[in-house]
Amino acid sequence: MITGTFHALTRDEASGKLRALGANVSSSVSRKTDMLIAGDNAGSKLAKADSLDVAILDESALLELIGGDDPPPPPRAPSRDLDLFPDL
Repeated sequence: MITGTFHALTRDEASGKLRALGANVSSSVSRKTDMLIAGDNAGSKLAKADSLDVAILDESALLELIGGDDPPPPPRAPSRDLDLFPDL
């Protein structure tokens, strides 16, 4: 089960990679769910998995499972007092 938003890949990409490794990726959480991979803004599926004592992994753990790199940091807005030419 995959829910939420990820920075390094989409949920469809993650599902495909997990299926290629032999995982059965479902669309709902139940007592039969082994683990939930939760990204940002996971919502009600995360709450349900927690209430059922399902193992919960984050994006870094997902990338480790599929052999990917650590996720890039989320984008940041530039600082207003950014000095673009410090040596001038």
